[in-house]
Amino acid sequence: RSSSLYTGSDIIFDNDVQTKLVIKCDAPGYFFADTNYTMVPDSNKVLVIPMRSVSVGKVLKIDRIEFVKGSFTLIPGTESILIRVKDYLVLNSDVHIEIIGHVNSEGKESLSTKRLSEKRARTIMKYFIVSGVSKDRMTVKGLGSNFPVYPTPKNDREQQANRRVEIKIVK
Repeated sequence: RSSSLYTGSDIIFDNDVQTKLVIKCDAPGYFFADTNYTMVPDSNKVLVIPMRSVSVGKVLKIDRIEFVKGSFTLIPGTESILIRVKDYLVLNSDVHIEIIGHVNSEGKESLSTKRLSEKRARTIMKYFIVSGVSKDRMTVKGLGSNFPVYPTPKNDREQQANRRVEIKIVK
C-alpha cells in the first residue's frame, strides 16, 4: 500500500496489474470529491470525477458523520470524514459555514430533539476548532427532526441517515 500526491486536471496512470485506488480530489472553490476505483491492466478507461462548485446557500451533505442513537456521541470511524471536511475548510479559508444538526425521531418534534440536534452540530464545530478552524467562520443550528431524509424510516440504515450533520455555505 502506497500513497502519492498528484496535481492536475488530467492524470494518466500506466498499470500492469489490477490496482485499487482511493482518489481524493480537492480544489479551491469546490467541494471535495472522493471515490474508490479499481484499475484494470491495459485498460484505457477514462474516469471522470465531478466536483460541485461552492457558492452561498449550497449544502454539503455528509453521509458518514454518524451519531449513537439518542446522543451527540460520534460513532467510531467518523474521524476520517471530519478530517476531509476540515481539509476543505483549510483549503477554502474564506468560506464561512453553518453546521446543521438533525435527529431521527420516532415521535413528535420536541424541545429535547431540537437540543440534541444542536448538540450534534456543536460536537462537529468543537472538532473543527480543535483542528485549527477559526470559530468565527462557523455557526450552528439544530433542526431537530423537521427535515428527515427518510420521513418514515424502515430500518436502522434509514434511521442513521436521519441522524446527520450538514454543512451549509453562508459566506
